[in-house]
Amino acid sequence: MLVDKHGRLADRLRIGLTDRCDLRCTYCMPLHGNVFAPKSDLLSNDEIVRVADFLVKRTGVSRIRLTGGEPLLHPGIEDLVRDLATLDIEDLALTTNAQLLADHAEGLARAGLRRVNISLDTLRPERFDAMARVGRLERTLEGIEAAVEAGLGPVKLNCVVMRGDNDDEVGDLVRYALDRDLELRFLELMSIGEAAAFHSEKYVTSEETRERLAREFAMEDRPFEAGETAHVFGIRNGTRAGSVGFISPVSKPFCTSCRRLRLSGTGVLRGCLMNAAGPDVRAIIRSGDADWEDQLARTVLTAINQKPWLSKMETQVAMHRLGG
Repeated sequence: MLVDKHGRLADRLRIGLTDRCDLRCTYCMPLHGNVFAPKSDLLSNDEIVRVADFLVKRTGVSRIRLTGGEPLLHPGIEDLVRDLATLDIEDLALTTNAQLLADHAEGLARAGLRRVNISLDTLRPERFDAMARVGRLERTLEGIEAAVEAGLGPVKLNCVVMRGDNDDEVGDLVRYALDRDLELRFLELMSIGEAAAFHSEKYVTSEETRERLAREFAMEDRPFEAGETAHVFGIRNGTRAGSVGFISPVSKPFCTSCRRLRLSGTGVLRGCLMNAAGPDVRAIIRSGDADWEDQLARTVLTAINQKPWLSKMETQVAMHRLGG
């Protein structure tokens, strides 16, 4: 069991497989001029599994989530999922923009993926074009349908709420989710990377989003679960009932109950999303040293001891490099 210096358990691992993405969302990446890590610097599937296996056996990691960039761009993603699914873990999930999910959902489910979270900021094609700038809304919606059909549930939808862009659409998104028995999560915009330049202009608090929804839907507060990121409410629209969550890293940070470690595609191990740097796992894995496990154990302790009690949700490092 891995416990940080503040007494928090760290049993959840997020693996950012790549910093590449097939969208260019305004709050995440520039449209042009992106410089990505050389492919030779990215961890291979075997290297990822070695690190994950070590963390599961030696530190008690029990839940793994694959992120990016866009994880479905990672070569051999289904093979990687198949190998990770053999580890002694409770949950194996993936966060995706779903542009490629219709092609992979069935294969990922067969390989052992349990569930997916899908980014969906709008249901309007013209807004999707303005916010994502490349890709097609139709592909995301097809990916959602494929995930449901493949049994990758509960399928959760993630929406970053931005003033003047999609904040007036939150009710439509709730109705879309309720009609399909999907779980919707509204995220506050963070001052990270590209979003730092317009954060004060576009930022909408979770409280404001809840108040807007309460004018249309019956909502019931549910207890906040320590270690989770979303404060969940029951929500009803006529005979349709479900849940909606609010992830509020700016207005109500959940740092004090955070249970996450983060491994980047290049092998940087972070105890906190806001840590721009962290110890290098890749060098240890590729060293060929007989004592690599002892080195890795010390590195994990370094990363967990860099985990702050509270973190200011601001950094100039782009979200696609941090791993979401």
